[in-house]
Amino acid sequence: AIVNPNRLSPTEEDNSGDGAHGSTMTLFPEEVYDRFPFMLQTLALIYLCLQLIGAICVRSPSNKVAEIEHCMIDVDGDEETCSQQKIHLPPLNSSNITEEDKEDAVAIWGALKTRTFWNLWICMVLSASAGLNVVTVYKIYGNTFDT
Repeated sequence: AIVNPNRLSPTEEDNSGDGAHGSTMTLFPEEVYDRFPFMLQTLALIYLCLQLIGAICVRSPSNKVAEIEHCMIDVDGDEETCSQQKIHLPPLNSSNITEEDKEDAVAIWGALKTRTFWNLWICMVLSASAGLNVVTVYKIYGNTFDT
């Protein structure tokens, strides 16, 4: 709708000047192609707004209370006794990070050497490739149907 708000139909043009005999190309009118940069700018603005909303929603965790239920069965297996216990979890900040936690942390260059990083990176690349492929061909696919 952003690139082609007037729903202009593509036209088929002879492509025989390129050395291909009897082949045709399906092209949209020039005004559709002229609006493509505007569509990319609009898409970038939408992404920016969504990222800002997401950044505003990010908060440090507050004091959380975890409820743990302990159940015990007696030796005969006849009676089960359960009790609940509440545990207060402190928020994670720089004052309660121990030296052991700091030793377990991974630096950026260390992360590049881990299998987990590369698995995540490959997943992102493949999902981005799939999304870009859909964006590339959706208009061509949609034009194959008569409306």
